Amino acid sequence: MKNKVTVKILDNTYSLLTEESAEYTERIAAKVNERLEAIMSQNPQASIAMSAVMAALDFCDESIKAKESADNLRTQLKDYLSELDAARGERDEARKEASKLYQELQTLKARSGSAE
Repeated sequence: MKNKVTVKILDNTYSLLTEESAEYTERIAAKVNERLEAIMSQNPQASIAMSAVMAALDFCDESIKAKESADNLRTQLKDYLSELDAARGERDEARKEASKLYQELQTLKARSGSAE
């Protein structure tokens, strides 16, 4: 369902049709407005269009770095899960061996008790 949301960026009003909630869209607009104001205050001679391009580059850079970071975390998680599976396999083997040794010990104890 599309929502009509009106936002204000640099004293300009924009009516947007979005599938996102009004709160989310307003939050994004506030971030864009904040970034544009920061760029324009640092570069007073920059036009709105130039500032918008610089903001777009900043947001795109952040997005790409966040995606790369998420990919790295996914890879690490897969590695950890593989290590966990291997450790579980080793644990299961150790339990089987311990059980086998326990049974052998019980057998030896029973034999030594009957030999007396």
